[in-house]
Amino acid sequence: MIIKTLAYGLSISALCLVIALIPVSAQPSADGFGLEDASGEQGTHVIVSVNITAVKNGPVQGIVFNIAYDKRVINVTNVLKGELTSDWNVLGVNNDFEGGTRVSLAGPFAYAIPNGSSGSIALLNFSVERTSDLIGYSHMTLSDVELSNPEGEFGTAAARNGLFYVTTTPAPYNRSGADGETDTDGDGYRDRAETFVGADPNDTHSYPGSDAPAVTPPTWDTPAPTLTNATAPVALKQTWPLLICVFVAFIGIVFYYYTKRKKA
Repeated sequence: MIIKTLAYGLSISALCLVIALIPVSAQPSADGFGLEDASGEQGTHVIVSVNITAVKNGPVQGIVFNIAYDKRVINVTNVLKGELTSDWNVLGVNNDFEGGTRVSLAGPFAYAIPNGSSGSIALLNFSVERTSDLIGYSHMTLSDVELSNPEGEFGTAAARNGLFYVTTTPAPYNRSGADGETDTDGDGYRDRAETFVGADPNDTHSYPGSDAPAVTPPTWDTPAPTLTNATAPVALKQTWPLLICVFVAFIGIVFYYYTKRKKA
């Protein structure tokens, strides 16, 4: 009888172990997370929207991401909440990096982004600097994208990067060739101006005919902020059902022996 009782207890414990190993929930994600190419004139400000596409395993209640760019060309002056985060109450911006900015957003559960949602989550306000005539464009590279759900679980989404290039209205070229400058394609604009500005898309010497140089992302040594209330780690959340089941099985065995002894 003792062996039979122990067998029952072990069977219950094994069943509870299988149940406990099943993940509590999937990590939040999305089909896409990124931005589009943008352009602007030197000395102006340009808003670049960061968008999320088709949220999955949500709702999403917190977002963190890094964006690297060339601060000699553009610089984030401030960040606004997007259409999907307009009612969120946390917006953090850390611009103390040599080549980029970290953005964090979070909001109450009532305004979490539901599954299937698509739209803007942040609006980056870039000032167009272009401090060097030799640099007329900059990559905008997203990294370390984190999506948080109400349970405190973190997921990510594939990033889509963009390119920002500086535009100007070049002065008409004097066809006399003063100062030794040339107009190879004869369109009235200097080759030098077209190289940086992109006034003529048919000119192979003019951007976007040539590729923009790569930008090395900065070292993100500052830890990302916690977006949601502290919750039990995932490993612990998956273990507590097992502990409860083992405890229940133990109580059952004790109760069984107690009733048998009482009847005897």
